[in-house]
Amino acid sequence: MSSEQSEQLEQALLCLGMLGGLGARSRKGLGSLSIQELSGGRLAAPENRGEYIEVIQDLLKSVCVDLVVNEPPYSALSALSRIDISSFQKSPAELLAEYNNTLHQYRTWQTEKPNFKGDHDWAYDVANGKPINTLPQRTVFGLPHNYRLSNAREKNVDVNASTGRRATPLIAHVHLFKDGNTLLVQALLRSTFLHRESAVKISSKRNRKALAGEVDWRVIERFMNQFGQRETIHG
Repeated sequence: MSSEQSEQLEQALLCLGMLGGLGARSRKGLGSLSIQELSGGRLAAPENRGEYIEVIQDLLKSVCVDLVVNEPPYSALSALSRIDISSFQKSPAELLAEYNNTLHQYRTWQTEKPNFKGDHDWAYDVANGKPINTLPQRTVFGLPHNYRLSNAREKNVDVNASTGRRATPLIAHVHLFKDGNTLLVQALLRSTFLHRESAVKISSKRNRKALAGEVDWRVIERFMNQFGQRETIHG
């Protein structure tokens, strides 16, 4: 392969091993892959938190993500992306539990501090056949985003992409260094939420509508801000 192809392969391996994972739930942090060694080229795998930050920032600089100022058509790194170290110095299982619990408290209506009352009321409006022209705020976390209502005559409200599914743009990654230290990393890959020919389909027995996929990215950013140990390293 050419030297350019070799460098691109190194960059791809680093991205996968520093931000990604494998499996159906990899965007929630399960199946995280931690690259611990990389040899035979110009780049090397990080061995601690400081090197992790340096490698990420150098990698983003080398691929000129700051030049991509418009939303990419698909999930991709750009100037609009945000990468946080959200927590650290815990076991991988503890970091995953912290992420899951924080996400649950933030997104779920029936918690100690109920959030997104507007989404709750919106779902009942759909179930009761009232006209609607907006999407739930939590749509930005991905589709489908369905409701099962306990106090409505019609229990089910479905919110789906016309394409079938829109994966979450927020990727969680648990990084394990060779010395046993860990990081919980979150990457928000802001991009076109749904393409122009796609729509968000809303349906209940008394209501059906298709709306454009217009979302508020600040909803995810507020979630990322929930972590007290956070450090934003890009974005």
